[in-house]
Amino acid sequence: MSAKFVFCSFLATMAMVLPGCDSNVAGPGPAAAGAPLTPAELAKADDEAAKDLLDDKTHIAEAKDWLSPNHENHVLWKGDRKAITQLVNDLYEAGATKIWAADTNEMGKNQIVAMFVAELPTDKDKRAKVFEVHNNFWKKAGGSAEDVAEFLIEEQGQKYILLDFDN
Repeated sequence: MSAKFVFCSFLATMAMVLPGCDSNVAGPGPAAAGAPLTPAELAKADDEAAKDLLDDKTHIAEAKDWLSPNHENHVLWKGDRKAITQLVNDLYEAGATKIWAADTNEMGKNQIVAMFVAELPTDKDKRAKVFEVHNNFWKKAGGSAEDVAEFLIEEQGQKYILLDFDN
């Protein structure tokens, strides 16, 4: 399965939970019946998407290394490199066990990325801190309360957090 397919599948999953989206696009399950995905269902879908992204070993890299100034040809699809680098550092400090730049692709002489995957720790307190750092980042990012709410996540027993900078 290609990284592009996985990424497109993830975007299709995300489209199902956005207000005003046509519920007929969804496959079987609650979204197909017109109900939005619950936080638990969304966390499960994110974990599946993260696993698929991480299985594509040719299109992932450790996030700190990928964001390093030593890689001048690494560019973000969207987002501020300094802010995203700080987020990665803060997530590691909070307890994230590993963070990857995922679905990296070549664009001319550059390598481009819009998605990062953070693996959550198993320790309850560290997990809570990682969620807090993640949610605070998006709250500070600005936008309407509705836009920000779309990015906030809560504990659902998930293994990963997807950091999508393509919106």
